[in-house]
Amino acid sequence: MELMNAIAQTFKGTEMQVVLLLVGLDLVTGIVSALVKKRFDFGKVADWLAKDFIVYYLAAGVFAAIMYLQPGLNIAADLGPGAAAVALIASIWSNVKELKTPS
Repeated sequence: MELMNAIAQTFKGTEMQVVLLLVGLDLVTGIVSALVKKRFDFGKVADWLAKDFIVYYLAAGVFAAIMYLQPGLNIAADLGPGAAAVALIASIWSNVKELKTPS
């Protein structure tokens, strides 16, 4: 039961809310970029949600849950959400750069 409480607390945390916000921004910028370039494919959005979203969110949650289970490993709590945030920011930046380049 302690593990379930730790996981629940992890997903309520600010770090996970930031990751979720970045996931949303990545999704929106990716869709806008695809629409502008006239190459939007709903199947790719579904694939992204099924693969990348789950990987980013769950990996960040696993690292953050480690903090609750092993308080001495505080660095693990920052690594997961931090790594997910860096990857998402890079993806958002790539999407924005695509908007600036001509088709």
